[in-house]
Amino acid sequence: MLLILITNDEAPYWKEAVNVIAQIRGARYWFRYELRNIGLAEGDLLKMRKARSEPEGLSGVVLLRSTKTGALFPIRAFTRAETERLSKITDIDFCVGNFFQNPNALDPAAFAEGPLKRLIELSRTEEGEGEGKRIKNLDKLIHLVDSRDDERAIRSLMGVHDPDKIDEEKLWFDTVSTIQNCEHMNVTCFLFLRVLLDEFDKPLPMALESRGFLAARAGTYHRARISQYCPENTILVDAAKKLQPDRDALQIPLPLELSVDVGLIRIIDGKHLLAGRFDESKMYFKTESNSAGASTVVRIVPVEVASFTGFVPTIEVDLEIHHASWQRAVLVVGVVLLFFGCLGNVAVDKTSRELWQHLKDVNAYSIMIAAGAGLTTWLGQDFWATFFRRNAKLWAGVAWFGHWWKPLVGAAAILLGASFLNYFNFPDLGEPLKSARTILKSWLADHTLVGQVLILLGFALVFWKIAKPKRTLG
Repeated sequence: MLLILITNDEAPYWKEAVNVIAQIRGARYWFRYELRNIGLAEGDLLKMRKARSEPEGLSGVVLLRSTKTGALFPIRAFTRAETERLSKITDIDFCVGNFFQNPNALDPAAFAEGPLKRLIELSRTEEGEGEGKRIKNLDKLIHLVDSRDDERAIRSLMGVHDPDKIDEEKLWFDTVSTIQNCEHMNVTCFLFLRVLLDEFDKPLPMALESRGFLAARAGTYHRARISQYCPENTILVDAAKKLQPDRDALQIPLPLELSVDVGLIRIIDGKHLLAGRFDESKMYFKTESNSAGASTVVRIVPVEVASFTGFVPTIEVDLEIHHASWQRAVLVVGVVLLFFGCLGNVAVDKTSRELWQHLKDVNAYSIMIAAGAGLTTWLGQDFWATFFRRNAKLWAGVAWFGHWWKPLVGAAAILLGASFLNYFNFPDLGEPLKSARTILKSWLADHTLVGQVLILLGFALVFWKIAKPKRTLG
């Protein structure tokens, strides 16, 4: 089952097609359609809801329709589509997929009798006579292909997409070369974010838990590679050709620049000037060391030039920033120190070994606990966030405190842990509270370790509220 999204090459919708082509594979994008443009039956909506539960979710293809000829060009596949119906429009959010190995206009002869073939033929239907003859307007722009034959035919146009065997830049170039004669493409400078590399020149992977996000490491350098192409018949090239026919130069050099959240990302080299019909831009940035756990957007945007009348797409990349490898190693060391410090502090009184007693005499256990607590509180923010977000709200029943539930629960854990260690006794709040504490102590038998752990978790929660980087979407 495939979802078909059609966008026309008329203003302002043609820009959406150019923007979709420019995004890196896996990026999020969305279309909005008026309700009158939706060609779906009630049964189709039920099928779409079921398809969303599959591993790749609801997949499909974006088609660009020529208003001159009615031809439908497959410009990009997509996956994991989600729909939301608003008052007068439908918002369709999806993850941009692969280019087609055969981006030519869909030929009705290549499809068996069915809904897709009828759609292709309907798109080319003409109306009027003589000079008033033109391609009929296509009212329905969203369709669901539920025919196995049609689905196989579409997927055969996609081809086999093995990252090690295909040249994605070539597929992009083939696509823009195919649609360059459509309306408004003579004022377009096509871009494509080919890849986003880490400091080891490896492409950034997709984040596992966040749809449409790439996973970056905190405190590391990254490089973006952007391909650019202007068709020869565009107004961007014609004026330069008249002056110097042997040069493939642009009429006006076009500046690009990075736009980032300066609190999370530092720009190293974020500007490039596009000067030729074919070009490649390289931009560099570094994620801040304290940005782990944050989400942000990196944008590659054209800088406005007063005399420029064309269109350059904007590229957006959602990043989810994780700890760097060295940070995770330090976190593991902190957890180990914390564990053995607590274990030694509890077990020293139950063994006659001199080494254990000597370590206690030099305060080694206390130092290990302090160092472990500091490291896990500083670098374990992702762990604490995930653990308590999934469990503490339910256990403590304090979700209604909003963002302030963490320090409140942390303070309560510190008080309870200190009470277990007999640093102080609860004031007289009645027999039920005293009885509950006594029963809990007897049930846990050795409450020293429990008290220490409660205090450490409490401090982690309190400081998490202060040290946690701001989560943002740009």
